[in-house]
Amino acid sequence: MTGENKYSNNLFEYATSELSQDAFIAWFLSHLMEANRQKDQAITKCAADFMARILGREKSDFQTERIDEILLQYKKIDVLVIASGKYIIIEDKTFTSTHGNQIPRYKEQLVGMKKSAVGTSGVPDEVIDEQDVICVYYKIIEQSAAENNVDVEFGRTDMIGLMGPYYEETGNAIFRDYYDHLKHVEEEVNLYITEPHNVQKWSSLTYAGLFKHLQDAGTELTKREGSFHYVSNPTGGFMCFLWDCLAAEELEKMGIRPDTSRYIYLQLENNQLVVKLEANEDAERDKVRELRRQLFEYCRRKNSDFRKKTFRYGRWMTVGYIEYDGADYAAAIEKMEKLMDDMVREFRCGQ
Repeated sequence: MTGENKYSNNLFEYATSELSQDAFIAWFLSHLMEANRQKDQAITKCAADFMARILGREKSDFQTERIDEILLQYKKIDVLVIASGKYIIIEDKTFTSTHGNQIPRYKEQLVGMKKSAVGTSGVPDEVIDEQDVICVYYKIIEQSAAENNVDVEFGRTDMIGLMGPYYEETGNAIFRDYYDHLKHVEEEVNLYITEPHNVQKWSSLTYAGLFKHLQDAGTELTKREGSFHYVSNPTGGFMCFLWDCLAAEELEKMGIRPDTSRYIYLQLENNQLVVKLEANEDAERDKVRELRRQLFEYCRRKNSDFRKKTFRYGRWMTVGYIEYDGADYAAAIEKMEKLMDDMVREFRCGQ
């Protein structure tokens, strides 16, 4: 369940898996199948608007829009929609993102297949042409980069805008629960704006919203481009945004040998702005520990708010951190970027 469970009776606060979302998408679009068109005309109209967006039309034709078949997990495709001779791949993600060239691989599987082998509505002798395959990426949570190899990206705000006009028109509990769930996610994502000091209420969704804002703002807030992702660990995991990396050239100026450390960089971990150290895989532990100690003492001298975490040896280690919230993140970033610049000029390993 997401963050503070305001909607404890909402189905989608419990059905949070991608399979549950697959089921919703299939159920939602099934209202455009002939047998279901009259069950709830508000949902049918909304589904027609969804299809119009996918097919690149400005407006839907509710009267003529038809879906022939909807297949779940066909050749591992989340949702495959067959409509008007088109084969629409819908790759659905929540917190995760695509991997292993998923979408192009799914498309390659379909192209050249006999239509009659996919579902039951194909003409026996015809094969699926590449131009008849449409790839849709459906993602309700922010991610660091736009998805490659897709024809249409459909996000949370798109779906909220699509469903909103039909919310009062339908009394369907599933439709309304899903819309309310998306609105709840939207509220959580924007807590860094609406409740900037109340980081205790922030969730991974909120940090994803803030980090996406930082990424989109570019050099207005951070000197170098960064990326963010979710890190899973035994203590519950966290959302992180990393950037401003000191690599070989800078480390050489600082007297840090490449056989000890490969990178020093900044990382936002939830509400902490962290200086991180990446050790060389073959580094001597004592040398890494000593480097980490020297870096911490330097950062502490430069910034009295700089704090230490319990040291745990690994490839990626925390030197120390400062805390921030939604009101002072820009100042905190500026301060820590200056610290990194000063570090290159002033820090010398072993001195």
